[in-house]
Amino acid sequence: MHACGHEVVRRELRYVPAQYKVVEHVQTAYSCRNCEKNALATPMKKSEVPAGLLPGSGIVSPSLLAHILNNKYALALPLYRQEQEFQRIGVPADNGKLGDRHPREMV
Repeated sequence: MHACGHEVVRRELRYVPAQYKVVEHVQTAYSCRNCEKNALATPMKKSEVPAGLLPGSGIVSPSLLAHILNNKYALALPLYRQEQEFQRIGVPADNGKLGDRHPREMV
């Protein structure tokens, strides 16, 4: 026998807990091999790395900032409780620093 049609019998809405992933941006240095062999001045170039979202923000990505601001303003979840949740699941969060990194001027 072979399949001759498909019918959706039922659909489920499945919950997948939040996932936090570390994205590393690697900067590679390049040099001229021919210049190295001939003992000439060796030009060096480095690949570009995307700039951080906010100066000094450390690990904050656009999606993480959107998550934090949504929790604070749409769900009324205070920053100190968000820090507690980050610490509970093993994401590094400095005590009391989340509010300092909060970009009030962007809101």
